[in-house]
Amino acid sequence: MRKRSRFVVLSVVLGILSMLAGVLPAQITTVAGQVYGDQRVGIPGITVFIYSPGTAGPVGSAVTDDNGRFEAKGFTQAILVASPYNEGWFFEPIYHQVYRDTVKGSCFLLFNSHRAQGRSPYFNVYVRVSTAAGEPIKDINVSFRGPEITADRVTGSDGMAGSVLTSDPNFYLWGSVTVRPSARGWTFSPASVAVSGSTYLSFVAQRTQSLEDDLIGRWRWFNGGENTIAANNTMIGRERGQVVNEGTWQIVDRAQRQVVLRWRSGDWIDTVTVSADGLRLNGTNNVGRRIWAEKIVR
Repeated sequence: MRKRSRFVVLSVVLGILSMLAGVLPAQITTVAGQVYGDQRVGIPGITVFIYSPGTAGPVGSAVTDDNGRFEAKGFTQAILVASPYNEGWFFEPIYHQVYRDTVKGSCFLLFNSHRAQGRSPYFNVYVRVSTAAGEPIKDINVSFRGPEITADRVTGSDGMAGSVLTSDPNFYLWGSVTVRPSARGWTFSPASVAVSGSTYLSFVAQRTQSLEDDLIGRWRWFNGGENTIAANNTMIGRERGQVVNEGTWQIVDRAQRQVVLRWRSGDWIDTVTVSADGLRLNGTNNVGRRIWAEKIVR
């Protein structure tokens, strides 16, 4: 990424499942706070947008008063995100997430603001990658390309790109930027999106690899060991680089992506499910102990 690029990808968790709303005990009714600058002097005229999971745009907004304070009322959602925006400014943090089980009805948020030097207007982009069923996809590369923008981010476990935020104005987007997800074994809809202002982008991913392709590779096991699953239905288990076990694997339910792993030493039998993104194994062994692993090399 070149130093001149002004880039921030807002990693706002707008893809959290709506069913969480049914298990949390209270509602968020009021979101309030202050946007301040040097010496903690409030900044007036800054719009703070309020977002909620499952919505394509803000569910509310408020403008800071002469003291930089804002207040927005009347929300019933379980999870909200507050994010200030004003042309010529950048903010730290970029957003606050608010959960109704912790704020107990209201909250007070603080944002530090700075004048953006040089190129304006700048903008931010929200990106989420998921399956058609809404399951977030981890480790998908998301590229941002423009005349003077060259940057890449990788989605986290929540399917969001750019989870590490910065208020450095050299990392904001400007002009016309093409956003494109990519990963071996996946296709995406849409394939790419051209943006020129703050927006929300949701990409739906579909596997093009077989279950065997997902399974074959190196896996970091729950106990710290590294196991290699090979194409010839064999496996090798290693700890600290030394071979400690061998075995075989077999697909027992392709539709459910279920696989049985049989280890020779100890007579362990692991029944695991391969995640939709091909990056995780979860299941139990023959004595009921939980088994899990994360893929090291795709």
